[in-house]
Amino acid sequence: MIEPITTATFRLARVSGRVLWGNVASAINSAQARVSVHVPDLARQASAAAVSMSGHQRLARERNPPGPGFRRTSCCLFYRLAPDRPQAVCGDCVLHGRDG
Repeated sequence: MIEPITTATFRLARVSGRVLWGNVASAINSAQARVSVHVPDLARQASAAAVSMSGHQRLARERNPPGPGFRRTSCCLFYRLAPDRPQAVCGDCVLHGRDG
């Protein structure tokens, strides 16, 4: 269901497939977290859906399951938007806690 979008993005922008699928993993985790916070009655279903979606073969490189401790395994390159601000990283940054 998401593959046509990642394929089209790759063809148009030549963004690495690993980065694109890392973005998918991040989006799955973020959606689950937002639903859990804003609609607590759906938290269990959101978590189950996130775990199910993260089982996709293209997401096999992700070491961490969806949840509060999720850290992506690929870089979204967000930090490049503000190279002079080391705190400018995404919320589940693979670079979190690393120097330089």
